[in-house]
Amino acid sequence: MSTAVQDNKIEAQNLIRELFPVQKDGKAKASINAAFKHMTKHYEALEECTHRRFRSFWDGDARRIDSFELDALRREKALRDEAETIEELRRTAAFLEGIDPKVYGQAIEDLVYVAHGISLRGENLEE
Repeated sequence: MSTAVQDNKIEAQNLIRELFPVQKDGKAKASINAAFKHMTKHYEALEECTHRRFRSFWDGDARRIDSFELDALRREKALRDEAETIEELRRTAAFLEGIDPKVYGQAIEDLVYVAHGISLRGENLEE
C-alpha cells in the first residue's frame, strides 16, 4: 500500500472521529450513524456513499479514500472550526465589554468586525 493511500486513510479516520466523537455510552455505532446521516445530507458528492463506507472510514480499513470523500470531511472540519472561531471572537468581545467598554472599545469593534466578516464569508461559501 502506498504512503499516500495510507495517509489518506489515517486522515479520514481522524477527521470522522473528531467530527463525530463517541458519546457517553462509549459505542461508535451512534457516531457512525450521525456521520452517515449528516454527511450524506449536506454533501451532494457523498449521497451515494453507504453506511458501510462510513464504518470503513471510522475503522480505518477502507481500501481507498476518494478525493471527494476526503474533501467533504475536510470541508466539514473547516466549517466547524470557523464557527468555533466566530463564537470565540464574540465571547472575547463580550468579555471585554463587561470589563470596560470605554477602554476596550476599539478592540471590541475590531473583534465584532472580524467575526462578522468571517461569518459572511462562510455564508458566501455555502451558496
